[in-house]
Amino acid sequence: MDNHTEYGIAWLLERLPLVEKIWRRSEPDFYGATYLIANQIGKKKPPVSFAAWRHGWFFSKSIAHPRFLAMGTKNTLNLVATESQVQILKEFGYKNAEAVGLPYIYGDTFELERRPKSLLVMPAHTLPYTKQRWDQKAYVNDIAKLKPYFSTIAACIHSACVDHDYWVSEFERQGIPWIRGADSFDKNALIRMNTIFKSFEYMTTNSLGSHVAYAAYSGVKVSVYGPYAAPAVEDFKNDLSYKKFPALLRIHVENLQEKVIRCHYPELFTSPVDATERKVWGKEMVGEKFKRKPAEIAELLGWSLNKQLTGYCREGFRLLRNPAALRNLLDRRRIAKQMV
Repeated sequence: MDNHTEYGIAWLLERLPLVEKIWRRSEPDFYGATYLIANQIGKKKPPVSFAAWRHGWFFSKSIAHPRFLAMGTKNTLNLVATESQVQILKEFGYKNAEAVGLPYIYGDTFELERRPKSLLVMPAHTLPYTKQRWDQKAYVNDIAKLKPYFSTIAACIHSACVDHDYWVSEFERQGIPWIRGADSFDKNALIRMNTIFKSFEYMTTNSLGSHVAYAAYSGVKVSVYGPYAAPAVEDFKNDLSYKKFPALLRIHVENLQEKVIRCHYPELFTSPVDATERKVWGKEMVGEKFKRKPAEIAELLGWSLNKQLTGYCREGFRLLRNPAALRNLLDRRRIAKQMV
């Protein structure tokens, strides 16, 4: 266990599930979503999924490109959060889409006692292949000034940030304990995320992302506070997704600028001390009313015998016609086995 965990958050660590590494075969496996569904329908392991399921909250008020919502092709069944997103995809020619809510809500299967006057801090995060230039010291100093107002303050830091040594030193310098955030290769990540958000009364951040919608849905009092961490185009020059779809990068960066976020979500910009519960809004953002029964999700993912046979045949023909894709699959599998 990391040595940062000894500063008064044992109560939180005791609640968290163990990290169990998995091989992500496709988008639905991210954060263990398929493993969670499999467990809920009595399966030991999830079959291969032949549908795409977007795992994160898309917070922009306008969709300029279908790739912001669709993780699969036009021929793939694309599972998204809300019916409005289904209609947007259909306007782009994606006729095969279903609204099922975000995977996060399928980990909402238990209740926890929330620690009164506790503050969770979730600073902006990087990715393994991106670089950032945030003023980490200024932000953490602002957070440290909040200590008189809260019984507990703890930070949740993305794994990539820990590996880059972002945020860690500054939080430790201020005596603020921290834990790693959820790992997309973790079988129990959705339970971990739900556990963390259900444990705190307040959550604050310096950037907008899925964590804001998840926290609000879970009943946490959410705020955006301190020096805002806006990305720049050059930060993503090594991002493989944007190398494949370069036109999306500038749109993505523009959507994350502070003036844009303030325009769309002004109510979130407040001191954590004054933050209020926004659970109704959170439910809308994560598509709670479109949540399906686990057995329905399994069917949509293509887990029935007929859909498995069809999916494997289709995928096999695709790989035979595309040797580069086959080599990429084998390379990913080799790397994944090393990680697991």
